[in-house]
Amino acid sequence: MKSKSTFEEDLTLIREAKNGADVAKATLLERYRPLIDSLALQYSANLPEEEREDLTQEASIAFFRALEQYDPERGIAFGYFAKICISNRLIGYLRKKMNSPTEGAVSFEEVTLTAEDDPSKPLRDSESYEALRRRIQELLSDFEYRVWMLFFAGQTAKEIAVELEKDPKSIENALARARLKIKKNLPRH
Repeated sequence: MKSKSTFEEDLTLIREAKNGADVAKATLLERYRPLIDSLALQYSANLPEEEREDLTQEASIAFFRALEQYDPERGIAFGYFAKICISNRLIGYLRKKMNSPTEGAVSFEEVTLTAEDDPSKPLRDSESYEALRRRIQELLSDFEYRVWMLFFAGQTAKEIAVELEKDPKSIENALARARLKIKKNLPRH
């Protein structure tokens, strides 16, 4: 169980992260990395290495979405809430992969950030995040960058399509192009 000061510190960091403080996001990610990694390992024990990496990235995405959706007024500890959100996403991801009628096809829901794509992974301070964000912005078209940042902030393709007044398929295509460009041009960390 977390001490009262750690709990209060988490709440402060969560508020800052929700207000866009990248250092707070990085601190929370570092603090909860053991939870993220252990859940990904738990669900990927018998999977090939490539799929284990995918699950770790899915878990990271779920963590950031949990961070955005967390409401301390509900009386649930953030760690418990994040654990439930991550577990649900990993279960859903695995179900989707098992029930996929076309093996090898990638739907929007399966487009995930990989280690080389994920701007949160190399975060150690706000300067490294800012440098990475600028590099991604240079790699992508304006449209791809807007879509990528909205996706990274936790929005779905449908939500992004509504916000940008575009067809959901164009959003999916922009994400796929962005992912390929980032994967090709950014080194693994």
